[in-house]
Amino acid sequence: IAAFARSGRHDAGDRAEELLQRSLKLYREGQDRLKPDSITFISVIDALAKQCHKAYIEAKENRAARKAGDHSVIEKRIQNLLSKMQEIHDSGDDHVRPCTVSYNILLDLYAKTSQADKAEQCLKFMNDSCRNGKKHMKPDIISYNAVLLALSQSSRKNDLEKAVNLLKSMEDGSLPTEISIKPDTVSYNTVMNGLAKSKQSGANRQVEEMILSMEERYKNGSSQAKPNIISYNIYIDAWSRSGDNDASNHVEEILEKMIHSRDVKPDTISFTSVINTFSKSADKDTPERAQKIFNSMQSLGVQQTRYTYNALINCWSRSGRNDAAERAEEILLNMTQLHDVSPDSVTFSSVIHSWAKSGKSGSGQRAERILDLMENIYKSGDRNVKPNKFTYGSVLNSWAKSGDDDSVENSLKLLHRMEEAYKNGNDDARPTVPSYNAVIHAFARSNSSTKASDCEMILNSMLESHHNGNIDAKPNLQTYATILNACAYTSPQYSTQQEKSNAFKIARKCFKAILSGAYGQPKSSIIFNTFILACSNLVPPGNKRDQLIASVFDECCNRGLVDTRTILTIRRVSSLSLKRELLDEARLINGFIKSDDIPVQWRSNVVEYK
Repeated sequence: IAAFARSGRHDAGDRAEELLQRSLKLYREGQDRLKPDSITFISVIDALAKQCHKAYIEAKENRAARKAGDHSVIEKRIQNLLSKMQEIHDSGDDHVRPCTVSYNILLDLYAKTSQADKAEQCLKFMNDSCRNGKKHMKPDIISYNAVLLALSQSSRKNDLEKAVNLLKSMEDGSLPTEISIKPDTVSYNTVMNGLAKSKQSGANRQVEEMILSMEERYKNGSSQAKPNIISYNIYIDAWSRSGDNDASNHVEEILEKMIHSRDVKPDTISFTSVINTFSKSADKDTPERAQKIFNSMQSLGVQQTRYTYNALINCWSRSGRNDAAERAEEILLNMTQLHDVSPDSVTFSSVIHSWAKSGKSGSGQRAERILDLMENIYKSGDRNVKPNKFTYGSVLNSWAKSGDDDSVENSLKLLHRMEEAYKNGNDDARPTVPSYNAVIHAFARSNSSTKASDCEMILNSMLESHHNGNIDAKPNLQTYATILNACAYTSPQYSTQQEKSNAFKIARKCFKAILSGAYGQPKSSIIFNTFILACSNLVPPGNKRDQLIASVFDECCNRGLVDTRTILTIRRVSSLSLKRELLDEARLINGFIKSDDIPVQWRSNVVEYK
């Protein structure tokens, strides 16, 4: 039975319980040597609990529970065994009785299967039983730590607050137990971790108070509450997740304190978390501060892992600095030369994203060069650097935003490369909406007189891909808005009448698609202003143009999305008679204009007024 309990087999609990039942049967038939005792039952309960947890994980991952069985059924079998133990004990057999250890296994299972309510009930039952004379059921620190874990991990409202209050009750000795149970390091770490990962405002301050309480108790002689490396790493994590403007300074102070501490020295996780916190800071000097901390790891003998390098790259990438992409790429290239640390897909993707964000001339070429390096490393056998749709998408963005003369040509080539790879079975190269939108954006930024038709060509590719089963290729509001922009800014000077006519047809089709609401509702005047501009640039002056602009303006008014930009656009592109028709009554035809000058019903849904 013990061997099955330790085996890790999917049916370990089933087999252990079968052996227990055989043992009971043979004992009843007269074989006294096979009489099971408490240890036998506890071993079976332990095996079933492990099997139950595995079944829970499988169900959570939406996989069939296979031979492991439904976790709730296995849980019921554990409860039945505990009842059986009590029944045997009540019949006069002192060798079998449920005890703290057996119920701690159940409590641990409740914690691991997100059943905080059952954990609370089980602890109450143990306390009640103890008060009624069953001292063998008395909860211990393990019992309380299991309940703290269940409450701290729970998604139920107020459960985390219950965990904090239970910890306080343990601290001040107000638990419903005969013997005081003081929280140990595990108790504090469990609740602090729950707070750190919560989205509660002020959670970082609560964690700080608990750390100070631990330090005070340890200073006063309580070694069981001594903060360890896990405690301080949770402390750093709480500040890192807090969103506090001063978080980077706080984590740096914590790290400095750990470096000079006799008891707890920072490890790789400590340094990596601090560097990661810097990446969220708006301070201009954070990349240098992060680099300094990164460099200090070597002198302190702390290992720099892939995650540490990724955090440093992320710090540069998010900094917005002019040299961010170059510095991020430099770190990546240094990694490729190391023997003990190698880059992964996250590393490469972060650097490519840095180039996409930079918008610099040549950024597309630099990003694609990194992609080529990534593909070569992957082909050589390193499965950790497999490019995916996000990697390709970032390279496309790099080309689209670079503004280089060959950006359109190269982004289109890469998109075709992705489509071909996807058709040949490489799902990681599957083009997504951001991929297609990046190429459309590249066309929209170009000076080509046919850019409206080119954008429509990409839109048709998206629709075809979506129709053929690529669920990630369905166009969105941004798709149509970008194409509309491309149409509006088709040069009236360098385009033929046929090209302008075709661009207007595409613009009208996109505008109707947007107004249909099938791709989301427009939340500002931009769509309307852009189509008004398209009418002005692409439709010859006259009644038809005036009627189109008037109808678009009416629609914008009806939706309550008119802002100062709309009024200025109407003033700039409309004929005098149309301006009078649309703006004279509201006294907006000329002069300086403020938002409050616009009639309330016209601007009722503009965000700044909501």
